[in-house]
Amino acid sequence: MGNHVVNLTFHGIGDPPASADPGEAAVWVTKPRYREILDQIRGRDEVQLSFDDGNASDLRVGLPELLARDLRADFFVIVDLIGQPGYLSLDGLRELKAAGCGVGSHGLAHRAWRGLEVEALRAEVEDSKHRLEDWLGASVEHAACPFGAYDRRALRALRQAGYARVYTSDGGHDSPSAWLQARTSIHRSDTIEDVGKMLHDNHWLAQTKRRAKRMLKRWR
Repeated sequence: MGNHVVNLTFHGIGDPPASADPGEAAVWVTKPRYREILDQIRGRDEVQLSFDDGNASDLRVGLPELLARDLRADFFVIVDLIGQPGYLSLDGLRELKAAGCGVGSHGLAHRAWRGLEVEALRAEVEDSKHRLEDWLGASVEHAACPFGAYDRRALRALRQAGYARVYTSDGGHDSPSAWLQARTSIHRSDTIEDVGKMLHDNHWLAQTKRRAKRMLKRWR
């Protein structure tokens, strides 16, 4: 993996549901583009993949294409939406786990963790973790911040809940050993050339700016 990792994030694969708002639809990638991206990163150990929200396309499209290339990913699910139309079922969640993929928390109700009251924040990071662990019969050690939103209170709550790693949406490359991992979301409008730039976007100035921004977010 070397001295850096690139975390790429998918949401939905294929056509977004009619009920999706514009922001959500923008991060659904087409099936051909998804396959192109997997072919591009295949064999690159420094690239890690994840999926947010727990859409049904994770299992229907995402997993088979991963397995066909001997790839794996982490799936961060909205716990209250498991079993709802358009989302993963409990059996689907277990199938992802059985295939060697990671399953982590994306909270209970897909609300930003920054600025939440104490009890609401505790429920988002702790209750979601415990419910997933009960369903899977295994520990859940990773979480992804909804909307990439976090502050020092949220990070403190995540540490206290026992998460070994937490993912954001800050973009850029990161250290493989970092507890707080930056990710870059793939958008429907991204070309395969755009993805190539994401993989190589490690210019010192851009990275310095990102680190400064992340430090501010940690302490606000």
